[in-house]
Amino acid sequence: MSSTLSRRAMVAAAAALPAAAEPLPALSLDNDAKLLRLGAELDAVIVERQTQMTIDLRTHAAWMAACDAAGLPKIERGSLPDEEWRAHNKKRFALYPDDDPVDEHGCSIAWERIHGKMWPTVDAIMKLNATTIAGLSVQAKAVSLSFSELWDNETDWEDHHRRFIEAVCAFTGVTPVPLAVQS
Repeated sequence: MSSTLSRRAMVAAAAALPAAAEPLPALSLDNDAKLLRLGAELDAVIVERQTQMTIDLRTHAAWMAACDAAGLPKIERGSLPDEEWRAHNKKRFALYPDDDPVDEHGCSIAWERIHGKMWPTVDAIMKLNATTIAGLSVQAKAVSLSFSELWDNETDWEDHHRRFIEAVCAFTGVTPVPLAVQS
């Protein structure tokens, strides 16, 4: 085997030298300072989200108990003829407490307020490039919040995404938001 360098390879390597000699762009610690500030905002929204989820879980449990007490257990669709199933569920939903105000579209006002803060904050976080582990931890938390449904599903591709998010969270010392809510 020859160790000689061809003229063509030498010319190509020489042409690449000026590009290799250019300095790398400076890493911006400004982004990480912004990420940490946004991370504090995100943490406040996560607390609101967890509080609302707790309220919703209690409300749902109370509603299910009221349905059971009224002899209206949950019945899977298809186990009764459609009209009978709809009538059964109409009676069940009549027992649902009205303590969660909704807007003119029937959307929860509490959840609209939370999402109105959460999504712009997540978007701002994900537009920045983290250059430190602290900045990356903010992004890991934002991604775990954005894709919290991955912890409820079992498809292979979703499992891969969830495992990657969990790995980045573990590396940065963050508990994924869906798991933090369940604790």
